[in-house]
Amino acid sequence: MNVERKLHSKAIHLVVALALVLSFSLATVVPTLAAPEVDSVTDTAFDTDTTDHNVDMPATVDAGDLLIVIFTNDGSATVTTPGGWSLLASDADGQHVSLSVYYKIAAGTEGGTTVNFVISAAEEAAAQVYKITDWHGTTPPEISTAATGTSTAPNPASLDPAGWDVADTLWLAVAGQDRGDQGDPTSYPSSYTDGTSTLSSDGTGSCRIHSARRVLAAASENPGAFTIPVSEQWIAFTIAIRPVTHDLTTSSTAGGSVTEPGEGVFTYDEGTIVDLVAESNEGYRFIKWTGDVGTIADIYGATTTITITGDYSITAEFIRQYDLVVSSTGGGSVTEPGEDTFTYDEGTVVDLIAGAEEGYLFVEWTGDVGTIADVEAATTTITMTGDYSITANFEEIPPSPVYPTVTTKAATGTSTNSSTLNMDYTVGDFSPVQVRFAYKKSSGLFWSHTDWVPKSRSGTYATLLTGLDSETTYDFKAQLKYDDTLIEGTALQFTTDTPSTPPPWGGCFIATAAYGTPTAEQIDVLREFRDVVLLESTVGSQFVALYYRLSPPIADFISESKLLRTVVREFLVDSIVWVVEATGDIWRN
Repeated sequence: MNVERKLHSKAIHLVVALALVLSFSLATVVPTLAAPEVDSVTDTAFDTDTTDHNVDMPATVDAGDLLIVIFTNDGSATVTTPGGWSLLASDADGQHVSLSVYYKIAAGTEGGTTVNFVISAAEEAAAQVYKITDWHGTTPPEISTAATGTSTAPNPASLDPAGWDVADTLWLAVAGQDRGDQGDPTSYPSSYTDGTSTLSSDGTGSCRIHSARRVLAAASENPGAFTIPVSEQWIAFTIAIRPVTHDLTTSSTAGGSVTEPGEGVFTYDEGTIVDLVAESNEGYRFIKWTGDVGTIADIYGATTTITITGDYSITAEFIRQYDLVVSSTGGGSVTEPGEDTFTYDEGTVVDLIAGAEEGYLFVEWTGDVGTIADVEAATTTITMTGDYSITANFEEIPPSPVYPTVTTKAATGTSTNSSTLNMDYTVGDFSPVQVRFAYKKSSGLFWSHTDWVPKSRSGTYATLLTGLDSETTYDFKAQLKYDDTLIEGTALQFTTDTPSTPPPWGGCFIATAAYGTPTAEQIDVLREFRDVVLLESTVGSQFVALYYRLSPPIADFISESKLLRTVVREFLVDSIVWVVEATGDIWRN
């Protein structure tokens, strides 16, 4: 009958397991708890009244395994603790049923043997032996106070283990009841699994054990009740098995420390959730946790937790930080990162952008510029390897200079062999400047130039060209020079005059009229002076040309009056001739 119950229970467990696998395949995977593991449950039924009860041990047992025997007997007979075993608790519900719990850290020789649990009076009994692995190894199981009663709901008392806190504890809910021949429990405590019930016999003098288990990371546990089909006397316990412990080694890099739990090696039960707190020193920032970080909730959180499921070594990483103070002079601003004090991790490459206002231009970065990529670039970078203060420098764009100008103006006073050249000019911001004219015959290739004349103010300038060929067209243009720069006006032209035809008697109109003949000796003197002196200079040529234009009507007027001829001859012409002759040695040489 026990075999049938086991098969039925295993079938139920298989269906539940398949359902769980299917549901987890459609949902987020939940990490399994690392807790003590029930390797096997071996039960033994004693269906006759006897004092010796040879309880079967598991088929195989390894050294260090935890063996827990749950033993119930009909009535109130007491149990003698077998050698090598330790009693956790033993109690009875009046004269009806007793429940005792024992444990042993296995030597490894117990597999396939029996252990005799002797009671003080012959009674039926039932036993379950839990073989538990992956437990703490030295800390004994803890057990609650006994709960007793007469009902259909055996209800173990709550338990708060004194030897450990929150960890992946294995909790066992156990109960012994009088009789039990009426049937298996109809339910086990909520959230408990692998319920097992062992009946001594089908008689009225029988007894029965119920047990179930769960893993829960909690500091205490209150399992809840079993449900049995008929109200009976019962006694119940809650048992806690401590998980294995692991070492957590914590350390930190320069710039901070681990303040919770501290720095060093700390031992925790498996499944323990440990608070981690990293605090940085001034001028540093926490970066992340490194090392065995697989169960750290947030490796980038200075305050976080780690779940202990193995031996771990972790390090709090810190990084140096530096301040960058950014400012600018008038005429612009720093738009990236702005103007203020900014804090950056060591080694950070920071973008710098300086923008000039209208009328200004960026000049350079000054200050702690050793790691600026290009101090003369408005857009550049700075690498943070220290505390830096930098300034973007701007300067006002100078106004554009006023450049000189020169304009060629029309020539004036042109005669047969001379002309006056004219220009307008401005000096701008380049005073003093120099001006001159370039000129050439229009048919020629090469330019001639007047001398450079310095000018400190804007104005006009004119110069007289002499010695020109008559009836000839000339090109000319104004030129201005400043700072080794030469500018020119537009080239213009002028044409020299055609000379007047001299009179038949030599061309001295007034002298001829005064002497009454063109062959007078005095006229030859004047004619020689004209050709040797006057016509050899620009002013003289202009005077002769003017004389030829104005003198004919005057000569005509003089020739009509004898008196006037005499007066002009004696008081004017003779005087001029005397002066010319008197200075002849000078002008002839």
